[in-house]
Amino acid sequence: MESKLDSVGQVVTVLRKEEFCDITIEAKDLPSLEKLTHPSVFKDTIDIILIYYARKAVEFPETPDFSPDTPLSPPSRSSTPIPGTPLHMGGNPRRSGHHRSTSIHSQLESTVESPPSFTLEEKWIPPHRVPSQKDWIADRDTKTCMACKKTVFGIYNRRHHCRRCGEVVCYRCSNKTLVVEGYPTAQRVCGRCYQFETERSDQNREATDFEVKAMNMPNFSFHQQWRMLPNDPVRNEELRVDFYYEQSPSVELFLSILEYHSSPEKCAEFIIDQVERISLLAISDSNGHVHEEIDHNFVTGMMEKLLLNAKLKYAEVGDSSGVEQCDSYLSRIDVLRILVLAKCRFTPALQDLTKPDLARRVRDRLIQDDRFGLAIETSTKCSIEIASVWSAWGMACLKNGHFKDAREKFQTCFKMSTTKVSFLPTVKVVNGIIKLLESTHLISKAEDEKHWGTMSQSATAMFTQLHDSNVPLLDKASLEECLFYLRNYGTSLQLVQFYERHNFLKDACHFLLEKPINSEVFIEGLLIPCLKKEKIEILECLLMEIDPTLKVWENHLTAACVYFNSRSLLHILYHLQCFMKDDIRAAQTCIKFYTGRNGRHTQVVDLVMRKHYLGDALKHLESAINLKQNSRE
Repeated sequence: MESKLDSVGQVVTVLRKEEFCDITIEAKDLPSLEKLTHPSVFKDTIDIILIYYARKAVEFPETPDFSPDTPLSPPSRSSTPIPGTPLHMGGNPRRSGHHRSTSIHSQLESTVESPPSFTLEEKWIPPHRVPSQKDWIADRDTKTCMACKKTVFGIYNRRHHCRRCGEVVCYRCSNKTLVVEGYPTAQRVCGRCYQFETERSDQNREATDFEVKAMNMPNFSFHQQWRMLPNDPVRNEELRVDFYYEQSPSVELFLSILEYHSSPEKCAEFIIDQVERISLLAISDSNGHVHEEIDHNFVTGMMEKLLLNAKLKYAEVGDSSGVEQCDSYLSRIDVLRILVLAKCRFTPALQDLTKPDLARRVRDRLIQDDRFGLAIETSTKCSIEIASVWSAWGMACLKNGHFKDAREKFQTCFKMSTTKVSFLPTVKVVNGIIKLLESTHLISKAEDEKHWGTMSQSATAMFTQLHDSNVPLLDKASLEECLFYLRNYGTSLQLVQFYERHNFLKDACHFLLEKPINSEVFIEGLLIPCLKKEKIEILECLLMEIDPTLKVWENHLTAACVYFNSRSLLHILYHLQCFMKDDIRAAQTCIKFYTGRNGRHTQVVDLVMRKHYLGDALKHLESAINLKQNSRE
């Protein structure tokens, strides 16, 4: 092969000389431009031919039809070809070829001492008429040789079609050639058809229309097989389409051919295109179905070698964007290799991993499958947000009761959440943690009595009085975990709401006094929920118990009055003013009750019915006057 490439190089060098520049080659004598990835960029005739045949050096044997059903799957084969497959003479462009290399072929052949033999006892009779190509057995219909029933097709065991019977057979079972009706030259046939036609020819040579030419495939002249004929463009195009290399897929052969191309930049672009096509072989669907006949480690190794060569070519011409693209793909190759080795349920194409939105889908699928380590690896190498992976991992640990492990995962998550690169709302995560602990780790009534028996008598009595059957009781471990996350990562409002929700009103009150806290926390986290649950009187008792003068609560209660007054919630406002013994403002509220919300538009009848509010206002004013006089004395 090296000597042939040297000869090709000499020919290309001569043809590129100035005296050959004016030679015009007709389009019919060139490979079909439809087979090229980007035909418009290859304007040089020689470059077109080199690109065409280099592509065939990295073609793979045909695999059964595979249609990924995931959102990241590529277009179907009917619209965009799957990475090219080695082809054989007279066959379908998607069908078989030869083994990858002589060494691999030798290793495979060494496992069997002699080629299979076929006897007449098997009663093999080929079809009466030679089947046309469209009537051949489809590649996808069998995974093993239909002749010997032993060889399993794969990346090194290619499919071949017997031209006489149309069945799918392996290399060893089709190493004979025969002149078959409808073909101008000797064609590949399986051993059964060869034996049948040979014996029939021996019995009655005059009655047969077949000329038997027995020869082993290793001695067959491929040079004669692929020779093009002048003035026969149809046959020449068929030969180009059907051509294959014995060594394919071979990165070395591919790169050796491209060395004679005139433009390193165009070569690099073409290599990137081939890498993207080859990466489609690693795709799996959501059910975990993959190309069973593809060696995915070999595929990722091929892509890595090709990308390194493309990077060198981009560097040679000084294309920094091309070098950056190659580096991006190379980093994703590691991700693809890890996913393949881990046998993930979902394996994307290489180009999908370079798009942040699609990479996030891959990460989310890994999280759904509880493959958190792989999700972190994918997020890191694809430069996407990673805090959500740690959060999901922590949630999984909580569900299984592994509280210690969960703390470690969430600690990492919250550290990342403070950075701009990986922002995740801490409040949302903490709410999710609390909701999970409240819903999954509950205690029975017997355990409840044992747990709450350790509380003080007043707290126990208060809990008994306030207990709501709709509120779940947490076991001790879950309660400690909730308080740990709320105190370390939650907001003051979240902690107060948790205390109120689980009827720890006294703890909530003491927390509000420990450090300066905005009055909104008192109003939204404690006061309003108690009003809704009709626990306002109990809350007032606790406030009085802590400070009978209510001095420590003055700021919070005053802010609450302003809050309710701004929303015209006069009855709640009046109740708080009475509790605070703010008689002056309570009298003003009573006057508002008397005048009504519409003020001057209130009718006389309504004023008569509300005159008792004036009496209440008078009592409040008298009480305020008496209190002031007593304070002077």
